Amino acid sequence: MSTARGGRARSIFLVYGESGKTQPTGGTVDNYHITKDGDDWKLQKEGSDRAIKRSGTKDEAIQHMRGYMDGKEGSVKIHKEDGKIQEERTYPGSSDPHSSKG
Repeated sequence: MSTARGGRARSIFLVYGESGKTQPTGGTVDNYHITKDGDDWKLQKEGSDRAIKRSGTKDEAIQHMRGYMDGKEGSVKIHKEDGKIQEERTYPGSSDPHSSKG
């Protein structure tokens, strides 16, 4: 949300996720996770009970995620085997409010 005040625009940001990254209010961002599930790795939309895609390796899951996220907006949290977040990626990259690696 931006408001004009004294000729200047002001944006309000919300902090989301464990990364502390921000997202401008007013926009809806879908959140996805790549996690270990038994012997597989899965890509799953946050809040969904079903996996979008299952893969034999984490690298395969990341490759599938790249194709799936093509043309979509969202945040993908890639987890380690122990469940902790390893990294977060924002799609498209131009939507990332902070310049970061990943």
